[in-house]
Amino acid sequence: IVLLDVILNDGISGFDILKEIKSTKELKHVFIVMISSYEIESEIQSKGLEEGADGYLTKPIKNRELLARINAFMRHKIAIDKLINSEERFRKIAEKNADAFVIIDKNGVIRYCNTTSEALFEKEKDDILGHTFGYPVINNQTAEIHIKVQEGFHKIAEMRAVEIIWEDEKMLLASLRDITERTISEKLIESSKNKYLSLYESTSDAILLANDEGQYVDVNEAAVKLLGYNREELLNMSVWDITPET
Repeated sequence: IVLLDVILNDGISGFDILKEIKSTKELKHVFIVMISSYEIESEIQSKGLEEGADGYLTKPIKNRELLARINAFMRHKIAIDKLINSEERFRKIAEKNADAFVIIDKNGVIRYCNTTSEALFEKEKDDILGHTFGYPVINNQTAEIHIKVQEGFHKIAEMRAVEIIWEDEKMLLASLRDITERTISEKLIESSKNKYLSLYESTSDAILLANDEGQYVDVNEAAVKLLGYNREELLNMSVWDITPET
């Protein structure tokens, strides 16, 4: 924690030092409390907080109150550091994950995305961050979304969303798994299955399907007509129940 007086020597303002510290990447998380006995008006205090100060104290201040306020600032600083560390750990995990991760604020704007997101959306991070997500995201719900990546072609992703605290705000973390190939394969299998069933039922040849124990598990309409049993009766029979004599 840095206690920084607003009025310094040689015409330098504490606000100038504040801006320099907060604009330095290695120092931006330093906790700065502005302090002054002259610049105590509400507008001046608001200016300090708006420019990045984490607190504002006015002098004179008794030692006991000063100590209590410093301890309160310390507790706040420790909580912030824990949050920053947890965010950094998440970033490291997310960058190595096979799923795409995006963090969306209350306005639907993407505030974070991992490297996998670039491959999924086929965009650079700069073209993803700060843009509207464009899909409804509901806490603790799973959904399937279609992502347009090329003219006439969409990727399909399975999306799960949970609420998190990110940069001191409530946001939604959406994990996106590319299921395009799986979905296409499932559709092809379903299409083949439907074609098979159509041929299975429409052929004039009798077809009876049996398991390893010889029990019939399915028969087509032609088998029903040929053998003179209904479907339910045949499914209660085995291959040994139907002989050439019968």
